[in-house]
Amino acid sequence: MTKKNDAEVRLKVIADGKDTEKGLKDVNDKADKTESKFSKISEVGKKAFKVTATAIATTSTALAGLVMKSVQMAGDLEQQLGGSEAVFKELGSSIDEMTMKTETYNSVTGKMEESMSNLKDVSLNAYKNMGLSQNDYLATLNKMGSLMQGAGLDTEKSLNLSSQAMQRAADVASVMGIDINSAMESIAGAAKGNFTMMDNLGVAMNDTTLQAYALEKGIDKSTSAMTTAEKVELAMQMFLERTSKMAGNYAKENETFAGSFQTLKASVQNFLSGSTDIEPVIDSLMSFGNILVKSIGEMAPKIVEGIIGLINGVVPMLPGLLEQLLPSIITGAVNLIQGLVNSLPTLIPVLMNGIVQAFMGIIKILPQLLDALIKAAIMIIQALAEALPDMLPEIIDAILSIIPILIDNLPLFIKAGAQLLIGILQGLIQSLPKLLGFIPKIISSILNYWKQLPSMMLDIGKNLLMGLWNGIVNYEKWILNKIAGIGSAIMKKVKSIFGIHSPSKEFAYIGKMNMLGLEEGMEDMEKEVHGTIEDTIGLDFLKNGTMNVSSTFGNSVPNYTNNQPIYVNVQADMDVDKFGNAFIKDIKTFSGGAKQSYNY
Repeated sequence: MTKKNDAEVRLKVIADGKDTEKGLKDVNDKADKTESKFSKISEVGKKAFKVTATAIATTSTALAGLVMKSVQMAGDLEQQLGGSEAVFKELGSSIDEMTMKTETYNSVTGKMEESMSNLKDVSLNAYKNMGLSQNDYLATLNKMGSLMQGAGLDTEKSLNLSSQAMQRAADVASVMGIDINSAMESIAGAAKGNFTMMDNLGVAMNDTTLQAYALEKGIDKSTSAMTTAEKVELAMQMFLERTSKMAGNYAKENETFAGSFQTLKASVQNFLSGSTDIEPVIDSLMSFGNILVKSIGEMAPKIVEGIIGLINGVVPMLPGLLEQLLPSIITGAVNLIQGLVNSLPTLIPVLMNGIVQAFMGIIKILPQLLDALIKAAIMIIQALAEALPDMLPEIIDAILSIIPILIDNLPLFIKAGAQLLIGILQGLIQSLPKLLGFIPKIISSILNYWKQLPSMMLDIGKNLLMGLWNGIVNYEKWILNKIAGIGSAIMKKVKSIFGIHSPSKEFAYIGKMNMLGLEEGMEDMEKEVHGTIEDTIGLDFLKNGTMNVSSTFGNSVPNYTNNQPIYVNVQADMDVDKFGNAFIKDIKTFSGGAKQSYNY
């Protein structure tokens, strides 16, 4: 361990081999160099490095813990293998040679089948038949075998009874939802004559029940007169017989979520202990994943259906609930709002005072805060500047050491990228027909919707009009009374404004004044009318007040009023004033509709 102020680096080396001493010396030398480099880093830099080192150390610790756990499990398995060879040594020198009678569930026939297997195969397959790793299986088997042999049973019988009872205990546990390890503790206790925990496995076992079972089997000997070996053997037979209907259930439950998960855990333990390779773990993981997906697929529709049913059941109740609760809710809301409004004169000064105080507090500490931030930034920059000369060569060396590795593995990256691209393209090509298959359905659905839209709109419009009409009919008398009242009020108001009588004196006076005003206005506009006529027909006025239009219009000037032609015959030397006065007079008296001719 090297330590300098707040910077601390812990080095832990687990080495094995001839170069251990040399390796430790190299590590210590590097640690000393690291310490000398750390001494150049400021306090801020040291703390930042310490945080990074802690994160790396945490990850390393987790990995190291997994490795240590694996080493420990391998050691435990080695001990249990040696224990089996010691307990059952009369059956062979190793577990490969120790044969035993077993019952296994055949998933094809759905029946239990008896066979002879060696202890190695049974223990290795215990993860999928019983949910136990090889280490856990052998630990319980060795314990039970040793206890039975100590009670007086021979080696072969102790092995067979122990194996059969353990398998059945696992089957019963899968039925009752009992933890596998608890089930093994219960059956191991029975192997030494302690039957109190057998209740956990669904079998009430004591001297009374054992005596009844003995009489049932034609055994005239009382349990008090039996040896421990006889009682243990009788208890195991009773357990196996009473639970025969549950035989092989764990293998069946291995196709369930809980069973497949227990099998997965046991297979992982086997892998970590080194008893098997990774293939059983992969198989167990795939099985668990398939069952998980299947379970989700089966439960999702039920959950959705349940939610829909719940909604359908609750929705009809909502109107009544709202009718009952709404007045209280509204009253409460009004009271709350009123209370807030009433308290605003008190709250606003308090809130404003708090805001002002908080703002003033921030203003007061702002110089100190900025000063601290600036100092921290300067310290970081100084630390980087001081450490950069020593760190830069190391960084460059690290980069240069990585570049050859990247170059060497570049073909693999390119190949992997190409394979990924090809896989994506193949997936798209394979999925394209399915994607295209939905397009006609989508178009058909849209067309069907548009076909139905007119009838839907027609129904909506029809219902709307019918509802409107029914509303009008229901309120017909009310509407007519209102309209009559409004009309009467309007007429009274108009008559009062204009002083209307029958006949109306005011309108008679207005008509008279309009006609007089029109006549007076036209007389006042005589000069303007002359000018307008001049501009319109292009007359050339002479100094003596006569005009000559023969060069422009010949002897006549066309004009139209009410789509009827009016012909004005103009003499070559016409008196303009005479023409204008006569024209004005004719306009005053003109009523339209008849052809008129004016000669001047």
